[in-house]
Amino acid sequence: MNIKETLRGTKGGKIQSCGIMQVIPIILEEESLEEKDLISPNQARFSTTGYGQMRFVNKSDKTLLVPCHTGYIVKEEAQNHAMSESGLVGPDEEEEFDNARCIQQSQGGYISEDQHEMMILPMSLRESALKKRKRKGCSELWEDISSFNAKLGLDRRGHLEIFFNKFEKELDEFVTQFEIVRNQIGAIILINGEVVGIERAPSREYWKDIWQALIRECYGSLAIEVEKTKRAINPDKYRVKLGKSKGKTLKDILVQVKKSEESEKKKAKKIIASILSLDLNEEEDGSKGSYSTFTVTNKNFTGQILKEGEEGAVVYASLFAKEGWEREAKRKIWEEASEFTL
Repeated sequence: MNIKETLRGTKGGKIQSCGIMQVIPIILEEESLEEKDLISPNQARFSTTGYGQMRFVNKSDKTLLVPCHTGYIVKEEAQNHAMSESGLVGPDEEEEFDNARCIQQSQGGYISEDQHEMMILPMSLRESALKKRKRKGCSELWEDISSFNAKLGLDRRGHLEIFFNKFEKELDEFVTQFEIVRNQIGAIILINGEVVGIERAPSREYWKDIWQALIRECYGSLAIEVEKTKRAINPDKYRVKLGKSKGKTLKDILVQVKKSEESEKKKAKKIIASILSLDLNEEEDGSKGSYSTFTVTNKNFTGQILKEGEEGAVVYASLFAKEGWEREAKRKIWEEASEFTL
């Protein structure tokens, strides 16, 4: 399987941009290709039963798909938690995942059962979390979170809420710049002109449930991290300046806007085309009913996908760039540079 196969049946929509981040909606127009028998955690109840133990209660007649790295930051005095991978809970069942991670190092207490608002781990923590999915231990992410906070000049502690409290306003303002479009079922996310995430939901309704957790907490956090740490940014790579209009009328300006949008689309299309044929190595992690979960990886990306039925149709995918994605981008720039001449 390659990356393109995870997007079978869909097409790209109009690019949305904010600062160094771009989002390309993934559109599914054929309703018959939706997997409507999967629901999100927003339709279930969640609690913690121990440190490193996350419990989901599914009272519906459908299967609950817990997205890869779903987490909860609650207001009550209880330790916040996040999944180290995705999870499946059968219809009218409850499931406890004992390889979850505490993301609030020194806070005690268990989260009470309720329909809590979900988030998804910041992208910079996801590769490490996925690598450790087969290990038990609530403290497995504390050092990663401490390093993440320290990079942004925050307290070097295993408390993820420190980051979200500090940048709450920026994240809230940031997420309002993007919107869900008609028939959207996923998104391709770019930072600094590089693909950092490919997300596909089982259905359009499911996408509405997880959209904010992905755009705000997961990838929005990466945009803030890159900007605040002043990592190399090359706007010319991913944005197109508005050309000079021949006239001063609104019609003339709109012509230039359209030209710029088309040029920006071509740039993004070229970037995405370069990764679609990349093969993915698969490792099956488990199954529930007709669904099977796989961890996938290659040189540039890792993540998880969910397949359904004997034909192995991909109904969910969460692929994200591996650590060092910026170094890889710089390498490509050197490869594309013009040759030396005399």
